[in-house]
Amino acid sequence: MATEYYLLQQIEALMSDPANWDNAYARETDPLKRLECLTRHYNGHLRQRAVLCLGRMKVGEALPAIIRRANDWVSQVRDAARQSIRQFMVPQGARWLVECLPEFGKLLSSQRDDHARLLEEIHRFLVRPENNAVLMEGLNSAKPDVARLVLGLMLEQQLFTVDVIFERTQGHKNPSVRLIATRAWLGQSGRRNEQDLLTLLKDRYAPVRQVALAVVMDENADVPVTMLLMLLHDNNELVRKRAAKVLTERGHSPVAHSLAVFNDATQNLSRRCVALRALDEQKYEDVLALALDCLKSDSTALYKTALDIAVDHLQENARELLLEAMSYPAYSVAKRAGRQYAKRKFFLTLEDILRSQAAAPSAEHLGLYLPLSARLGLWEGLQFMLMQAGNAEREPMRQALAKWTTRLNRFYTEPTAHQKTALRALLIQHPDVGLRDKNYLMQVLSA
Repeated sequence: MATEYYLLQQIEALMSDPANWDNAYARETDPLKRLECLTRHYNGHLRQRAVLCLGRMKVGEALPAIIRRANDWVSQVRDAARQSIRQFMVPQGARWLVECLPEFGKLLSSQRDDHARLLEEIHRFLVRPENNAVLMEGLNSAKPDVARLVLGLMLEQQLFTVDVIFERTQGHKNPSVRLIATRAWLGQSGRRNEQDLLTLLKDRYAPVRQVALAVVMDENADVPVTMLLMLLHDNNELVRKRAAKVLTERGHSPVAHSLAVFNDATQNLSRRCVALRALDEQKYEDVLALALDCLKSDSTALYKTALDIAVDHLQENARELLLEAMSYPAYSVAKRAGRQYAKRKFFLTLEDILRSQAAAPSAEHLGLYLPLSARLGLWEGLQFMLMQAGNAEREPMRQALAKWTTRLNRFYTEPTAHQKTALRALLIQHPDVGLRDKNYLMQVLSA
């Protein structure tokens, strides 16, 4: 207490100097917050004393501010911070050290000092038997990083059996914690509880289901066929593929089951979409025909799934399909088709883009065609943009014209006589279009 009082007196004396004036410190009324402000003060003497004082006070809320100063650019402040952190290495401070494990971990990526020894010292303190309850409490922390780091410490130091840790984390809200515990539990040799394995196969986090299925495959674990059939239509691709492989090895036909689900009109739409994807993954020979037939469907979800499969199978022959899809009533589908078209670098003509744009059901669709016009020839691209000048939104049009000007400066080509006539007429028709060097262009087009 005397040391704390002495440090506070020194701080008051330093702060009485006008050169040390600090607005944040002056506005703050809470004594603890005032000290935290001083841990960020430009004066290293003040930072050092503030950190030492906070350590003496042992207020857990101030620990993150102390940890940050462990990487201070002044060695004396770093030493003071480490000294203050050690003040928390008592039973009453263990909970705060656990809560700040992520902050300690960040120190390892810092270059000003070797923080590994400090972190090792903290770990040695936390793994003492008297702190087991605190660690178990940290395992249930609402902070994802805290729970994950505590779990890693438990497994590394073998503080509890893997079975106990697995049991405590099965219902954990953090999926990465469940995954780490699951891998540790599945990595054990010996007989596993079949019910726990089934629980893992139903876990809502796909990577957990994946590692559980990997064990089923490797060890030929006894899993009901009904469970495997359910996983055959999982939303995760890798889960579906692993379930299909296990079913095939056990004499069942994944294709037959997926086909039955897809053809069953009473099944909900999302399940039929997944069944169609599963058929594609299982190399069903008529999957392209099914996909092309689904492109006549009124269902957006089914159309989107079928489009992905059809484009993947048709490859360079999917050009016309994507042009048609860009005028699909649902904008999300049209946008997906536009991205696929650009990604696959299909050639594009002015007639193609005008035909597709003419069939577009909404003004929103026009936003797809302006970026695509960059795939046209230089003068065709400008012609298309000018043709849309009265319909397009101002900002997308401005951006498209700016990109066109950049193309002009880099790759200049002479327009044809027909293009000159069409462009002159469009520029006269749209005098307000924001095109840089418009007068110069008119001269070029009139030559």
